[in-house]
Amino acid sequence: MSLLTDNRYRYGLVSRMFHWSMAALLFWQIGGIVISELFSRNLSWVSAWRGTHFSVGVLILALALMRAVWGLMSFRNRPRALDKTGKWAAYGHMALYGFMLVTPVLGLLLVYGAGKPLVFFGGHLWGVHDPLQWAYKTGDLLHGVMAWTFLAAIAGHMSMVIYHHYVLKDATLSHMVGKPKSDV
Repeated sequence: MSLLTDNRYRYGLVSRMFHWSMAALLFWQIGGIVISELFSRNLSWVSAWRGTHFSVGVLILALALMRAVWGLMSFRNRPRALDKTGKWAAYGHMALYGFMLVTPVLGLLLVYGAGKPLVFFGGHLWGVHDPLQWAYKTGDLLHGVMAWTFLAAIAGHMSMVIYHHYVLKDATLSHMVGKPKSDV
C-alpha cells in the first residue's frame, strides 16, 4: 500500500496534508476574526491579520475544491466505521465540506457585490466595478452566519474525535494523526 493514498485503515499523506493545511488556514481565518472582535482594529497587528482575510478565504476555497476532488477520487478507499456511527460521521464530513465550499463563495459574493476589488496577496483577481445589490445583500446576510455555524461544526468535529479517542478508545484519531503505516 502506498503511504500517499487512503486505505480502509487510515488516511494517506495526501488526505492528511489537505486536512491539516485546511485546519491551519481555518485557524488563521477564524483567529483573525475573533482577534478583531476582541481588540481595536486600529492596532497595526490586528489590521495586518485582518488584512489577510480575503486572500486566505481564496486559499480556503481553492484547497476545499482540491480536497473535494481528492476525496471523491479516493472515496472507496477511505476508513469507515462499521457501525451506525459511520453514517453520522459521513453526514458530519459532508456538512464540513459544504461549509468549506459555501462559506468562501459567499465571501466572494459579498466582495464582488460591493463592487470592491479582490486583492489576493497583492495581486488583483478582479478590480473595482459597479456594485451588484443582490450579490452584496446575499453575501452580507449569509457569509458571517455561515462562518460562525462552520466554527460550531468544527467544534463538534473536534469533540467527536476526542470522544472517540478517549471514551470509546476506537483508534479513530489514528486515521488522521501519527505516522501512517504502509501495511496493516
